[in-house]
Amino acid sequence: MLLLGLNLWGIAGGANASSSGDSAPHLFGRSSVEDTASPTYVIFQIYQQQVVGAFYQRFSSFDCFYGRVTPTHLDLTIIDSFSSTAHAYAVATMPATSVVAQRANTPLPVQPVGYHRVQQIHDADLQVLNTCLTHYPL
Repeated sequence: MLLLGLNLWGIAGGANASSSGDSAPHLFGRSSVEDTASPTYVIFQIYQQQVVGAFYQRFSSFDCFYGRVTPTHLDLTIIDSFSSTAHAYAVATMPATSVVAQRANTPLPVQPVGYHRVQQIHDADLQVLNTCLTHYPL
């Protein structure tokens, strides 16, 4: 399930990735409505500019990825879950805008362009991430 039709692959300028030391999981969905079964989700974890995660639809297969965080995009290698072939992609990012995070002087997570932050991370989402982290540890 290689997600070629997302219209978000590419590089967009002007973003500011601040992610060194961030090791919490981040979940984003194509829909702004949480718990929607059909939209595409991306879950990932970042540590010292390295990223591991997956693109998936809930109750479906998923494709793991690994790569690095740059100021404007995620530079990824996506592993096709069916053929195990690797595909290089760049996912444009934008900085998250959170006054609370800015005041707390905390690094802001990277946000893929075209995705919305999902606050509730379910056990199934973490299972997907942990599977990818097992194969591609940070």
